[in-house]
Amino acid sequence: MKLTIASLNINGGRGSLRRFHHLSVLRDEGYAVSFLQETHTVASDEPTWLLEWEGGVYMSHLSSHSSGVAFLLAPSFQPEILKVQDIVPGRLLYLAVRLDGVPLHFINVYAPKIGAMQTRLTREVTTLLNTIDRGECVFLGGDFNCTLEVRDRTGVQRDPAAVKSLREMVESFELVDVWRNFHPDSNAFSYRFEGGGSRIDRLYVSKAYVSCVSAASMHYPDAHTGW
Repeated sequence: MKLTIASLNINGGRGSLRRFHHLSVLRDEGYAVSFLQETHTVASDEPTWLLEWEGGVYMSHLSSHSSGVAFLLAPSFQPEILKVQDIVPGRLLYLAVRLDGVPLHFINVYAPKIGAMQTRLTREVTTLLNTIDRGECVFLGGDFNCTLEVRDRTGVQRDPAAVKSLREMVESFELVDVWRNFHPDSNAFSYRFEGGGSRIDRLYVSKAYVSCVSAASMHYPDAHTGW
């Protein structure tokens, strides 16, 4: 069983040209599962995405101007769908599947920029993780809008309390930062701005399954990165 996963903040997916660009990149790269953030979609956009992507599309909306998360499954990737749960509209989406008899849990996060709201979202993720068997494989990915290591950003972290909450959750559920696991001594940013950047976009996997991951990399198709 080989599984390729991407996570990408697309910063808006309603415009046809922008959507075509991102879908083409994901299709050409051959990702089985794509986590998207900031889709800026509403429910009426879903038929267009289904038509253009041709594979599985699972979306959570907030407004046409902000937020929104989605999972895209490649047309060739057809696991048994166990559960789809829109937990926090536009912010937190859960997809459980079974592939070759193995349950896989995908959790897509787009965290707010405000620390107190980040902490509340982390609580929602924690509640969800508590419903999943600790022996099963979890992929937690997305745009967390904060970093857990000083070297992963320029400037000062805005809200230490939100960082502490996220770190405690990651440690409690034994989740491993996939990119950092492969690049322990490297510095890289997934989000860049004038004068600096940060690695706010990350993908975590259950520690028991980290040995099954063969590689992790960052690319820069737009403002945020994809794996």
